[in-house]
Amino acid sequence: MVLLILSCWLSWNHYIMSEVAFQGEDLIRESGIPYTIVRPCALTEEPAGADLMFDQGDNITGKISREEVARICVAALASPDAVGKTFEVKSTVPFSEPYVIDPANPPPEKDYEVYFKELKEGITGKEALEATPAQV
Repeated sequence: MVLLILSCWLSWNHYIMSEVAFQGEDLIRESGIPYTIVRPCALTEEPAGADLMFDQGDNITGKISREEVARICVAALASPDAVGKTFEVKSTVPFSEPYVIDPANPPPEKDYEVYFKELKEGITGKEALEATPAQV
């Protein structure tokens, strides 16, 4: 299984970099190799454990722990339910609030399989970009 990781915050020129990223994703999809494409939002040094939001369609912004992304990637490599899917992921903690763990009450381990099962195959995030604009 191939796991391609792309950040929602690719560059100061997001639109050009997004197009290049989409082309790279298309090459992976067309290769015939089983894949999962994970698009984490802005990466932080915060610990893993915050509540998460998985979405598809390239329409979320936010932040997520690098540690959490690593855990998601490892889980995706072992999950048949993650194969052939593209998704974005972020924590639900706002940028303005740091996420810290209370040592006396650590967060429970996440079952990422639950998230993977909810995701749909074939959603690339390009659908809105390729749609014909409505006539005004």
